[in-house]
Amino acid sequence: MCNSPRSTDRFMEVNLGFFTQYRYIPQCSIRRDKATPIPRLLEKHLHEILDEWKYTFDKKFGGSSEFFINLNEEVLLDYLDSFKYTDLLVGKVEMKTDDYEAIKQAIKLDKKDTPELLTIDEDKLPF
Repeated sequence: MCNSPRSTDRFMEVNLGFFTQYRYIPQCSIRRDKATPIPRLLEKHLHEILDEWKYTFDKKFGGSSEFFINLNEEVLLDYLDSFKYTDLLVGKVEMKTDDYEAIKQAIKLDKKDTPELLTIDEDKLPF
């Protein structure tokens, strides 16, 4: 984990780790560049939500836990836009286990779907 609150620093750190291990850089980009005073807590929170979709590489590198597969990016970005980061500071996350499950179901891909053809079941979202 990067000690900087800047997402660009973490982005570069992950790319460096990937390059060091595989000798090329994957095509990737920052999707939300929002300042947060609590990057470690936010990262931990997001990893808990996205655990089901984590991608595991055959070789570990700095940042190898930052990759996820087969999730609906639009739903995740909407969640990030509406989530109150400061609630993590006081240990009070508004979401309950059922909320996590609802988000997981909403961003889950069917095997027949492709990311371009996804639809979001907004009735299942807790927000």
